[in-house]
Amino acid sequence: MDVESLSTPFGLSSLLEINGFMKDIKDLEQRQRIEAIECLQAVTVGRDLGMKYVEIEGDSLTVTKKVKNPNRDKSAIGPYIHDIKEQNVTFYECKFQHARRAANKSTHNLASERLKMGKNA
Repeated sequence: MDVESLSTPFGLSSLLEINGFMKDIKDLEQRQRIEAIECLQAVTVGRDLGMKYVEIEGDSLTVTKKVKNPNRDKSAIGPYIHDIKEQNVTFYECKFQHARRAANKSTHNLASERLKMGKNA
């Protein structure tokens, strides 16, 4: 892997879905908060690893749109969006892409298999 770049799907909600936790979360605001936190974690990992070119892919269209929007987000997840945007300045380039859950199925499957094997995903 090129140590200067990172392309990763963020996947905390994937793991929560696999373990059945997300299906119990009916509150849309709570789901969006989880999606925003996982995006922030992906950005933080890229920063901490010293990556310069980062592409982050997620299945939350709301989070992806809010991160790309140059305006201040005033929603409940606004503080997370703000932190994500602040960390972007550490990269030469940071792209956020939306991927439908169906297209992101391989990530879900990989996380599921790693959990079955008893490894951290």
